Amino acid sequence: MDGSSMHGYLRPDGKIGIRNSIAVIYTCLQVRHVAEQIAQGISRAEVFGFRENSGTIQIPLIMELSKHPNIVAAIIVGLDDEDEAASQLADEISKTGKPTALIQVLSDGGTVKAALKGIRVGSVLARQADDGQRIPVSLADLVIGVVYDDPAGTANAAYPAIEWVIRWITARRGTVIGCRLPDDLTIKETLSFGQKPSTAGLYQLENSSFSTLLASGAHLIVLVSGKGSVTGSIVAQSEVGGKLIDILAAAGIIASKSEGRRLIQQGGLYLGDTKVTDVDIALTADLLENNSVLVRKGKKTYHRIVVE
Repeated sequence: MDGSSMHGYLRPDGKIGIRNSIAVIYTCLQVRHVAEQIAQGISRAEVFGFRENSGTIQIPLIMELSKHPNIVAAIIVGLDDEDEAASQLADEISKTGKPTALIQVLSDGGTVKAALKGIRVGSVLARQADDGQRIPVSLADLVIGVVYDDPAGTANAAYPAIEWVIRWITARRGTVIGCRLPDDLTIKETLSFGQKPSTAGLYQLENSSFSTLLASGAHLIVLVSGKGSVTGSIVAQSEVGGKLIDILAAAGIIASKSEGRRLIQQGGLYLGDTKVTDVDIALTADLLENNSVLVRKGKKTYHRIVVE
């Protein structure tokens, strides 16, 4: 992508997004299913929220994700009119100039009525987003997240690829934020949570995760692997303990649960270097390393699951 070969969207705060996504944010687990129903009924929705019911400490992360330039509007889904987190998020996001709606499940008549209200509001927001101002965008306008994933455990294997990706982006005055990069790359600055790059160049994160990459303004994330083909998925902490096949199917790593069972029965599914032999195995915390696990299908297809 050189010059102005793509278009983006100008936000009220002057930032540029490359997507017109609508954030549907739940503030407690009791209303997560309502948020998911709303998201299914509107286009370009992104669902995220709190891991636990009393998660005030998570407000800074949710706030940063909501202010991301790829988010054009937000629907906050809270429990009732006493849900302080929902009210606070709605107030703070509206200050950025983004259209914001607050759904209070109990106050709005319960699950079904609240979901229908959210879908109606979301449909209006989606139509408004389609009318937003589009402008030419170059790499100089974007922040690219680069994650190094090394399933083989040898940094040298993918180093040339990492270096090439970073040089290609920065040569075009782009900005790169690295996550889990090799130690010998020259870093311009280490960013703390929510801190944004000041000028073009290569940065790294003090606390590395996919969510903090987005919170630091990454428009998109490139995953560079040391071996085979690696893709990535983020799953909620609440899903840990569930059946592995269910989680893989929900993340799109396997096409269906029956495919997962066949892979296991034929000896073609691995967690790290360990072959999975039990079709009913659960994804438990002891299988995670640094809140993630590498899934291998066959010999060359890798998928990193990150729990956040």
